[in-house]
Amino acid sequence: MHEHKSSPAEGHWASLPPDLLLAVFGLLELHDRVAVASACLSWRTVALLPGLFDTVSFATQREGSRRTELRRLLSLAAWAKRHAGATRCLSISARLPADTQPAGLKAAAEAALAAAGSLRELSLTSSRGFWAGEWLPRLRQLQRLRLCSKEGGLSLHGDLSALAQLTSLALDARHPVTLSDSLRLPPGILSVELSCIRDTLPPALAQLCGLQRLAVRRSVVSEGVLLTEYECLSRLTALTSLALEQQEEEAWLPPPDLLHLTRLCHLSISGNDCSRWPLHGSDEAFSIMLERMAGSLTSLDLSGCGLEELPLSLLHPLPGGSDSDGDDSSSSGGGGIRGHAGSPLLHAPGGGGGAALPAAAMGGEHGGAATFNVGAAAVRRGPRLLRLLAHGNQLEASALHGGHELLWLPPRVRQLSLDWHALVQLPIIRWPPRCATLALIGRDGTMHSLLASLARLPSTLPELRCLLLEPAALDALFEARRGASGGAGWQLVGGRWRPPRLPGQAKPAAEQADAVQQLREAGVEVSELLHTEELPALLDEQAVAAGGGG
Repeated sequence: MHEHKSSPAEGHWASLPPDLLLAVFGLLELHDRVAVASACLSWRTVALLPGLFDTVSFATQREGSRRTELRRLLSLAAWAKRHAGATRCLSISARLPADTQPAGLKAAAEAALAAAGSLRELSLTSSRGFWAGEWLPRLRQLQRLRLCSKEGGLSLHGDLSALAQLTSLALDARHPVTLSDSLRLPPGILSVELSCIRDTLPPALAQLCGLQRLAVRRSVVSEGVLLTEYECLSRLTALTSLALEQQEEEAWLPPPDLLHLTRLCHLSISGNDCSRWPLHGSDEAFSIMLERMAGSLTSLDLSGCGLEELPLSLLHPLPGGSDSDGDDSSSSGGGGIRGHAGSPLLHAPGGGGGAALPAAAMGGEHGGAATFNVGAAAVRRGPRLLRLLAHGNQLEASALHGGHELLWLPPRVRQLSLDWHALVQLPIIRWPPRCATLALIGRDGTMHSLLASLARLPSTLPELRCLLLEPAALDALFEARRGASGGAGWQLVGGRWRPPRLPGQAKPAAEQADAVQQLREAGVEVSELLHTEELPALLDEQAVAAGGGG
């Protein structure tokens, strides 16, 4: 029997194919990539290939000493001068003490400038202060810029108009972001994100006449200032997406400047305290603003606003006219409006105190922009929403139906979020018949009411395909399937969970439907929603997968 003698190169790391080495090196951190380049000649050849440094991420270690972390930044700058000529995406996170901040900034600037010829995306994160300086306009190929201050504010000033390719600007800081009056921004910017502002939306944004997306995640007001000013919004008429979220006023009111934004497709006021709108008449004002956006608005986020009623303009287009996709509309015997199944759907609030809504009041035979009256409020045609996030509110009935309270939801919505209490506490809900994705937030009520509500969903929403539940509600469902909710010994018989009984005992009347099984049999996927903050992004993914259905 002969022993196999391998050649010196066989099985050696140096003999690995370059493509395999490139894939392995691509998983390493930057300092590890530099280290492997010193191992041998074959590894150096692969480790210094331009494609390996297309995307570079660098972060200092918080547990290191001041001198160590500064040396790491200086080493990054030295490496970038030699090898960053092909880097397109550069991310630097340096959380340094204040006394080393200037030197750290200089090193980061040198690293970015070394890649200026090819750099398209730049993200700089510091502990405090501002990163922007005279070197920033020299990155003329830059398309996306993100500046972040973890512990302080952030200031941007000077002339940045030389960044003609810049389309996205994100300024993220723990304390307010400041844009100086002398700041000149490149006119081609399409997207701006500001994490925190003080007292007023920076007037410098008015330069961006072509701005399409604006997100302000938080605003603070100084002592003696009642409301944040959004005056420059009136000049941003090209906006298609606007988010004014988590504004830290005692009572947030919708800015009148929203009346000028007639092209909005997405509007989010999530996390603002809107509970006092009726006291200021802001509920009617916001409804009028939505009417002005009726031709474009398809997504509205009202989550966490503390609203008791949805804006009245969202209830239109109601069945009838040319805007109803063939739904017939006629007056019912009780004076209400008949819907898809011919049943009365909406009566004027207050029983006999208000007139019923006649079919002609919804646009008549012309289907135009005629108003209709609900109590004392006049409502015109509102937006055709495809997405409505309404969880985190205290929604109450907005109409009466047969003496019962009725919660009316926009009829065209395909992606919807609600709180559990809306299902449990309100006797009747006028669901949007085309809803394909439903997110139920929280877990209110008993297990019986939870299961009963879910069991009715497939018949109520025939196009429902995805149900999103938070972990507590989802765990309760699976506990019910295992029989934990009613004690040990429950058995699944014919799709229902039956409680245990001793021999000779009468068959118990109480049964629990296996809601999960019924939903799956109806083609509904039950998924877990870990964080409500992730809901908009999750719905975006579903909309893209469905071909833009929301």
